[in-house]
Amino acid sequence: MLLLQHRGQDAAGIVTQEGRKFFMHKAKGMVKDVFRTRNMRALPGTVGLGSAATRPPEMPPARKKPSRST
Repeated sequence: MLLLQHRGQDAAGIVTQEGRKFFMHKAKGMVKDVFRTRNMRALPGTVGLGSAATRPPEMPPARKKPSRST
């Protein structure tokens, strides 16, 4: 996930599975800060799925169309 990360990163999380139970770790920030070794070792299971979320770029407010007078 470190290789897929980019500057607009907003949050990251991971879910693991052990038997019929799921375990989650998530937080705001960059992958390198969210996925610390101590957090990963605390997650039980042998299967996991990670995600990195980004926020959309700041967009200027939409312009109003001029009204037509008849």
